[in-house]
Amino acid sequence: MHQLTERQPASSRRSRSLVRTIATITLILASLAILLALGTWQMERLHWKEGLLADIAERRSADPVPLADFERIAADGGDIEYRRVALSGTFDHTKERHFFATFQGQTGFYVYTPLILSDGRALLVNRGFIPYEMKEVSTRTAGEVTGEQRLTGYARSRLAQKPSSIVPDNDIAKNIFFWKDLDVMASSSGLDPAKTLPFFVDVDD
Repeated sequence: MHQLTERQPASSRRSRSLVRTIATITLILASLAILLALGTWQMERLHWKEGLLADIAERRSADPVPLADFERIAADGGDIEYRRVALSGTFDHTKERHFFATFQGQTGFYVYTPLILSDGRALLVNRGFIPYEMKEVSTRTAGEVTGEQRLTGYARSRLAQKPSSIVPDNDIAKNIFFWKDLDVMASSSGLDPAKTLPFFVDVDD
């Protein structure tokens, strides 16, 4: 015995077909809008990055600013990142801090040494990279310059917090820093954070 089904009116079938067509067109248009938005965002980000790199290159090639003038720029809220600054003072190698890093495929540390200024304040200066096996000062005494030093470098802003949850915590006991916490780098070395300038300086290459 055959089961009979009621045939739907042609108008109902056309209505459902129209709904499906409209839904398909809407989905296509929405997808195109998303792709266009992503493309626009990527272009804007590219232009922003190109502008940032050009600005950094200009700052790094500019004449260095005396520290007193540089501090006024910072106090007025100016952007100090990568601005060149002229410094003078005496390095205290007994208080250097070690920032874990890799350089040209080699594991090691950037050495941050306090530069003691004439007024007694300190500034943490990145003096460059050392291989892991040269962490101990006794392995590189030739590089421990003494007496008053005059140098130029470019400023790097302090970090307000750890940049990511995947970054390890700093190992204060072993003097190994995975992120540059300026106050802790200062206090763990015996410096007074209140008398330590609130930015870093990387010496010129």
